[in-house]
Amino acid sequence: MSYLLNENLDISTVLEATNQYKNWVSEASQALLVDGSQVGKTDAAGIQALASLFNSAQNSNVNIELVNATPTLEEAIRVLGLQRLIK
Repeated sequence: MSYLLNENLDISTVLEATNQYKNWVSEASQALLVDGSQVGKTDAAGIQALASLFNSAQNSNVNIELVNATPTLEEAIRVLGLQRLIK
């Protein structure tokens, strides 16, 4: 299954995104593709929520992959040192 991240991945969207991410993991049977092509704004809270999604998927034995990440998203992941988890 493929899911699109919101344009804003920041504290203003964390609560909504976290609930959405829980649904994504529960709906995914084996694989989950997370499309980051629309992300234009990020902050640490948004990236932490994304890290939580990846961690939850891995703990549920769901293969998860970030695809089409924008440079903004890639930079935020790198700055927070989460490249090994979010890939």
